[in-house]
Amino acid sequence: MPINGFFGNPIQVNVPYLDLSNNLRVKYGRNPKSIRNRLNRWTKQSVVPAMFGNYLYFDPAYIGRLGADATWAYNSNRPEQLNDGETFTTKRFECVRYQFEDSLDLTVEQAANFPVQKIVTEAIAMRAMLNRTKKMVDVATTSGNYASANVVTANTAAGGFLDTGTTANPVILNAFNYARNLIQLGTASSFEGGEFGVLMNPVTARKLMATRELREYLMQMGNSINMIAGNKDDVYWAGEGLPSFLYNAAVIVENATYNTNNIGAASDVQSYIFPDNTLVFFVREGDLDLEDGSMFSTFTQFVHEDMTVEAITDQWNRRIKFAVTDNFVGKMTAQPSGVLMTNIFS
Repeated sequence: MPINGFFGNPIQVNVPYLDLSNNLRVKYGRNPKSIRNRLNRWTKQSVVPAMFGNYLYFDPAYIGRLGADATWAYNSNRPEQLNDGETFTTKRFECVRYQFEDSLDLTVEQAANFPVQKIVTEAIAMRAMLNRTKKMVDVATTSGNYASANVVTANTAAGGFLDTGTTANPVILNAFNYARNLIQLGTASSFEGGEFGVLMNPVTARKLMATRELREYLMQMGNSINMIAGNKDDVYWAGEGLPSFLYNAAVIVENATYNTNNIGAASDVQSYIFPDNTLVFFVREGDLDLEDGSMFSTFTQFVHEDMTVEAITDQWNRRIKFAVTDNFVGKMTAQPSGVLMTNIFS
């Protein structure tokens, strides 16, 4: 039986599916606007030709250093200055290969008006993106990845838990400003060309939206009815009632959930990948793709193989097995441009 017009040998044959692979890259791997893929809204991507390599991180302290007097008097020789040289830190990345699979009966070809193969591979791709998200969230929420001063509690950053604020005592605003100040000082304000954002899960987002501080602001907004109604077409809507920008920070509500139980387990429990009671402040430069080699974005995906779809046909058992291969690694590529804030609620 032919699969997409290809007749295999009597046992099996490996068939690369370029059209399906491209579909997954466009729809999931490379799409920052997909509701299924918030990951690409808070990370950069760097497509790498090799699975192993190094990246350079430019020390932002060099940019902001004004040491020796730079004055050059007229009709005098150029003054001698200490040449610090550009300070680079070389860090290594090593991509990890993952595979996700499923199978179909060969009679799938009878569904002429139903794109079964496309639907199945997209379902597999969602698992692959879930895996990417889980790996990147692990990077973002590991305190050891941050500078020690950039791991703070709400009490340290804002002088209180974030559910105790009002418009007269805006502790949420204080927390956001504290994080912004740390990042500005740590990067010599080099992130200004990018986007300053805050990452949280839906539980945290709902608690923030229920605070007196934000409800009092909401009461005074002309478009508050759209936010209360959760109008997704409204440009100010980010999810869970929060605006898309809060105190000049892009709000990303990471709602991905995962289930660690195997098929046939006594129960299936879904949990949010991003933890409760936690905020991550980050910087993401410009467009999705990392082209100029700069590393001021807080988090980067180094992608070597982006969702390749392959299939093996088993003629004897009349089955076709699909696999999606994803080869990447996530890194915190600019330590000073990230802040991890914990214990934000009482």
